[in-house]
Amino acid sequence: MKPGPGRSACVIANGDLPGAAVARRLARDADVIICADGGARHAARLGIRPDVIIGDMDSLSAAHRRRFRDVRILRVRDQESTDLEKALRHCVALGIRSVVVVAAVGDRLDHSTGALGCFRKFRREIRLTLVDRGGTLSHLGPDETVTMARGALFSLIPVGRCTGVRIDGARYPMKGGSLEPGVREGISNRATGKTVRVRHSDGTLLIYRPGVPGRGAPPRPAGTRR
Repeated sequence: MKPGPGRSACVIANGDLPGAAVARRLARDADVIICADGGARHAARLGIRPDVIIGDMDSLSAAHRRRFRDVRILRVRDQESTDLEKALRHCVALGIRSVVVVAAVGDRLDHSTGALGCFRKFRREIRLTLVDRGGTLSHLGPDETVTMARGALFSLIPVGRCTGVRIDGARYPMKGGSLEPGVREGISNRATGKTVRVRHSDGTLLIYRPGVPGRGAPPRPAGTRR
């Protein structure tokens, strides 16, 4: 575990991995590696040694306990939070501001929904990125310019109601409207140039881009304007 401010973390959850090479790369690039309970099974298979395993320990097998017997295990019995939330709270306690999560989604829609909720719960404390098999999901600040190839596909996903949404440099621009689940979403837009500028005045807004870090999409938007 590397000391010092500005650290980053890779959290390995218990869902579906985006791919072995991608997971290894993200773990290697992080200062701290945290397994959320059963995510230890992925770490064991990939040959990744976590710094911490945290959760309620209902998914950590005896075999993986033995495999990681020299790794710190934090059992948190709180049943009002998911194992992913427990891992993210641990990141906050460590002063970590940038976190990439792998294997947060899978064949259980309830767990996937809970993962999306983490963007809203931790929006003031962590810059969160979620990587799945299809792409990268990142939190957007109030005013961000995202670099991407002309014609690149992206979606804006509101977690709750987002107001004052403006999109410039896209096939389907917006000039101050609202996005809200079940009312109006921002699915499947395309860049018309090399950058897309997204602004919003209130709410939690995410951007989903096909591809994964190192293969066509950055882990978080680049070129932030404030």
